[in-house]
Order: sequence, then structure tokens, then C-alpha cells
Amino acid sequence: MSHFRNRTRNARRYTTGHPSRPRGAVMVVALVALAVVATLLVVWTRAALRDHLRRRTDFRGLQADWLAESGVERAMAQLRRRTDYTGEVWRVPADQLGGQDEAVVTIRVESTDASGERTVTVQADYPPDAAERQRRTKQIMVQVPSSNAKPPTGESS
Repeated sequence: MSHFRNRTRNARRYTTGHPSRPRGAVMVVALVALAVVATLLVVWTRAALRDHLRRRTDFRGLQADWLAESGVERAMAQLRRRTDYTGEVWRVPADQLGGQDEAVVTIRVESTDASGERTVTVQADYPPDAAERQRRTKQIMVQVPSSNAKPPTGESS
């Protein structure tokens, strides 16, 4: 009977032990899952960064469009005051634009002929020195009365 008891003990030792799969399999599965999660985070972060840069570029382009339009309006106002206006470099501080970046708007006014026709060229750079600078240019033709012409007067009836 003692022989039977030893057999039972030995049999129990083999059947009640750990399963036969390798102990490191759980670690490998965990590492693979961690690598997948890390890869997804990198992909999502890159996509978010690309989206942020695209939006910032779009914003700067829109701001440059508005600055060029403002430069045309500024030139028109100056030409109404002084017919000898030839242009200027207009620096717009960042605080007036509600941001961190300033802008530079270059206005050139050139005579095209003696009839008073002028070419107004406006170049807006926002921001002026950054690698992400957006540049917009607008050009218009305007008729400016000569400086010796009299302004129109109203007739009374």
C-alpha cells in the first residue's frame, strides 16, 4: 500500500503543477499590445500636428489677404488726400492684429501716364521674417485727378 501512496503523490505533483505553456508568453503579448498602442499614439499625434500646422498656415494666408486689402484701402485714402502719394512701408504691430506676429505691408503707387492713371501695388507679408510667412499681392489701377484740377462744385438752381 505504501507503493500506491507514493504513486499517487507523484501523480499529483505532475497534474497539479503549472500548465505546460511557456511563462514568457504573457510578457510577449503585453509587449506587443504596448507597441501597438504606442504606434497608434504616434500616428494620432502626427495627424494632429499636421492639422494644427495646416490651420495655422490657412489662418496666416487669410490674415495676409486681409492685410493686402487693407493696404489697397490705405493707398486709396492717401491718394484722396495727396495726389503725389507714391507709397510707403506700413508696419502693423502684433497687438493690432490680435496675435504674436507683426505684419509688413508695402505699398507702391506709380504713374502710368499723364492722364492721372496710377498703378497701386500692395504686398502684404504676415509674419514678415518667419519661415511660415504668407505673402499676398494685389494690384489695381486708379484714376487720380491731377493736382491742379479743381474739385467739382455743386451748382445751385
